[in-house]
Amino acid sequence: MSSSSDAVSAVTWTSSRGPSGVATGTTNWEAEVPLFAGTNVITVTAANSAGSVGTASVTIAVTNFAYYLAEGSTGSFFQLELLIANPNAVDAPVAIQYLKEDATTVNQALTIPAQRHVTILVNNIAGLESAAVSSVVTSLNALPLAVERTMRWDATGYGAHTENAADGARTQWLFAEGSQGFFDTFLLLANPQTVTNTATVTFLLGNESPVVK
Repeated sequence: MSSSSDAVSAVTWTSSRGPSGVATGTTNWEAEVPLFAGTNVITVTAANSAGSVGTASVTIAVTNFAYYLAEGSTGSFFQLELLIANPNAVDAPVAIQYLKEDATTVNQALTIPAQRHVTILVNNIAGLESAAVSSVVTSLNALPLAVERTMRWDATGYGAHTENAADGARTQWLFAEGSQGFFDTFLLLANPQTVTNTATVTFLLGNESPVVK
């Protein structure tokens, strides 16, 4: 920015891969910018009410895509399936890391054929026969995939729940639904980092002050 006493009034961004958008905030701002396989040049432009404009660019090289699933459980009551679809015209090599509650991991490598899908029964993987587990699926050559997991419960499979993978870890998550009493609410957290992390959880109650843990 050129010298001016006027505060920043707008921040926008553009990508060399096509997308563009407006950031949230001004002096302190943030933006969700989609990244594509290969080189992404992101240019940010800040302007103030006096007409001064400044730009800055950053180059981000994307060599893989990762998909995250926090919830998962195996054992005699639960059956956990990991489902991966490859819509691309070429095969997609993937690496899967299963994160266990005891801080150990189990790794799996496979290739998803072009325009095919695979279903992985996690209960049958050595070391995961009876465990609470999160999953990280990495597309090693940055091919976009569709990733979800299905949990079935009871030996009869009378109930099931399916969820899409998140496309990345976050520093903040928001959940509107939750109920205690007749219902049980479970909040599942996965830390894919190589160091211990600390999370602060704020529960918003209907008629009382928030509870912070």
